[in-house]
Amino acid sequence: MNQPYARVNYIQTAVEGEIVCRTTLDRRNRRTAVMRSEVHHEDGRLLVTAIGSYSIFPPRDRPAIPPEH
Repeated sequence: MNQPYARVNYIQTAVEGEIVCRTTLDRRNRRTAVMRSEVHHEDGRLLVTAIGSYSIFPPRDRPAIPPEH
């Protein structure tokens, strides 16, 4: 069974101003996905990097919900 994995690197802090996170899907197949993210301050400083791998589960069959009358 695949275990999710995430690593976060805190590089700098920001106490005011806007921050932006951008995430990229690096790889995906039927069962796993690998993504990476970067958080930047509005002045361009890199604040955080992250990478994670995640399991993708197939949808489960769910019983139909009867309509309300």
